[in-house]
Amino acid sequence: FKQKTAYEIHQCDWSSDVCSSDLSGTISSSLTPSYTTSGIRRFIVDGNFTLNLPTSLPEGGSMTLIIRQDSVGNRVMTADSTYKWAAGIKTLSTAPNSIDMINIFYDGVDYLAVMTKGYVA
Repeated sequence: FKQKTAYEIHQCDWSSDVCSSDLSGTISSSLTPSYTTSGIRRFIVDGNFTLNLPTSLPEGGSMTLIIRQDSVGNRVMTADSTYKWAAGIKTLSTAPNSIDMINIFYDGVDYLAVMTKGYVA
């Protein structure tokens, strides 16, 4: 495992993972992010999906999910009810190719999530 430089990350295509070969690619039904060697994961959404709680996220750990709508857009995410969302914002942008980022922090009790919306490709 080799951490990529910012330049290498910028040059990556959207079908590859940012920092490891763990779970990446497209999502069409369910996503259970795995925190193993990297806390950054990136996906293209090509169908409505459920965001499950992450596995292996240690107490005090955080991870980032970068989620991009496919060229059709209008994909909907349903999140596990255990997440606590900042300002209640948990609806993805729906424009084709739009990009949203979800930061998840686990404090040992709660999964605290913040969605930053509307990055446009």
